[in-house]
Amino acid sequence: MTDISKVTVLGTGVLGSQIAFQTAYSGFDVVAYDISEEALAQARLRLAGLVETYRKEVVGAAGGKADDALKRISLSADLAASVAEADLVVEAVPEVLEIKQALYGKLAQLAPGRASV
Repeated sequence: MTDISKVTVLGTGVLGSQIAFQTAYSGFDVVAYDISEEALAQARLRLAGLVETYRKEVVGAAGGKADDALKRISLSADLAASVAEADLVVEAVPEVLEIKQALYGKLAQLAPGRASV
């Protein structure tokens, strides 16, 4: 069994942002990757919104736990750097075959051998 401490989430849309936030909320260090700084700017807004949602709706999150989760998430538009130290890579990119094929082709070269993809 592999110990997981660093998680990379590929894609920061609605689903990817939620996966990244919940993973960080559960105590893991997370790198959230997307293809551009513009996409990452949108991710920042989504993640800030999730902090507010958790504070209001999740028992125990109002005491700073939601804010702490946000601190465990780093954002990157550099795929190689995003997966370099990953123990687990979660893919949440658009459901477009060409995008997924290209991404997995790059991951085969970039992700560490120990990483679960």
